[in-house]
Amino acid sequence: MDAYNIDRAEVVKGPSSLIYGSDALAGVVGLIPAMPADTDRKLHGKFFTEYQGNNGLVGNGLRLTYATSHWSYALRGSYRIAKNYTNNIDGRVYNTGFRETNASASIKHTGNTGYTSLNFTLYDNLQGIPDGSRDSLTRKFTYQTLEGNVDDILNRPLASNTQLNSYQLSPLHQHIQHYRVYTKNHYRIGGGDIDALLAFQQNVRREYNHPSIPTQAGLFVRLNTINYGVNYNAPIFAHTELSFGVNGMYQNNRSKNATDFPIPDYNSFDAGVYGFAKWKYARWTIGGGLRYDQRYQHGDDFYTKTDPATNFSRHVQGQDIAGANLQFPAFNKTYHGLSLSLGSTYAINQQLNVKANIARGYRAPSITEFASNGLDPGAHIVYPGNRNFGPEFSLQEDTGVEANMADLSATFSMFNNNISNYIYLSQQVDAAGNAIVDAQGNKTYQYQQAKAQLYGVEATFGLHPVAWKGFAFDNSPGGYLWI
Repeated sequence: MDAYNIDRAEVVKGPSSLIYGSDALAGVVGLIPAMPADTDRKLHGKFFTEYQGNNGLVGNGLRLTYATSHWSYALRGSYRIAKNYTNNIDGRVYNTGFRETNASASIKHTGNTGYTSLNFTLYDNLQGIPDGSRDSLTRKFTYQTLEGNVDDILNRPLASNTQLNSYQLSPLHQHIQHYRVYTKNHYRIGGGDIDALLAFQQNVRREYNHPSIPTQAGLFVRLNTINYGVNYNAPIFAHTELSFGVNGMYQNNRSKNATDFPIPDYNSFDAGVYGFAKWKYARWTIGGGLRYDQRYQHGDDFYTKTDPATNFSRHVQGQDIAGANLQFPAFNKTYHGLSLSLGSTYAINQQLNVKANIARGYRAPSITEFASNGLDPGAHIVYPGNRNFGPEFSLQEDTGVEANMADLSATFSMFNNNISNYIYLSQQVDAAGNAIVDAQGNKTYQYQQAKAQLYGVEATFGLHPVAWKGFAFDNSPGGYLWI
């Protein structure tokens, strides 16, 4: 995400989050890109620059926009570079620098009944992979130069001051490329309106973790995603707004020329249908919705074998599977679940509102939680998944009060969320309670499922006296207890 291209952020909670699908179990944060605000047929430009002293970050961005009464154009680009960041205990933390490039373009046509926009984005990130290895006596950072059993994490060479203060990335880094093209459409039909979304995304991730062969990626995966969605908002009838829709995604993941395979190749298809209604009359607003989701995941047998030329693992198929290791057996899995929500707001007066909501949420396990079985070289963690997992279901109740006055604003709410089949990570330890770690410092975290409860309070307070122009004070205290 291009940090210089965010016009505003939106937080969606409560019944309306049903329209986003099972992964919106706790709500949705929407980051809205900037689009031309002027239609004066003039070229407008904005230049952004920043410097951060902690990691020497230098960032620059440029935005160009042009718009008429019917057509809008936007072209954006940015580049950021940083060296290793600093903390009070360690000083410079080795291999935490990065280089980030962003580019995007948008074309939008606005007519008498709605608009169509076509958008393109490119994201390219080179990011160091810190492993935290240190010299046992001086506690200074060290770096990896050897492979496998000959690599003793306790006797690696020290990272020099030149390496710690350089913008040059280590050969051990990750390279993330994300490309996206999508169209958003909104048109009025009769007294209602319709929204439609279609998007294609490609994510390519390489993690280089072999100092003996720096150009050989340990992890190399390509994920293609197609997102789709159609939503119809019916004309207001009897003080009631009605919305109906369908949305989901198709994913295809493939490992390329890699040596580590934390997840299998797979295809996944999500589809969901929903309905949402909001009734508003006098001081009352009541909203509720219902959604049904289904996720289908499929993967073929995935074999690996040691390459005699490199001594690293590689993916094999066809006749090469003789004597190979079946790392990921084939699977066909279908999840489905029902979500619902009901909430209400009562306006005591123009400044004070009282709210309450109850909701049942659903989330299907991700492919990592369901089928992982291998080392993620960038995280230095082995993640064993569990094919017996069921979907998560949550039941949440919350209530609160909101005040908006000329000089101050405040909110206070209480919530309670009971989750069944909650998926979490548990670090594996030996009989003495010590973390299981291999020679390269890789740990093992096993995915688990259990009941969980999350409850607590949230509060915000803002002071902005009308008489004190330019002065504002905002605070967001809050807390929760996890069981």
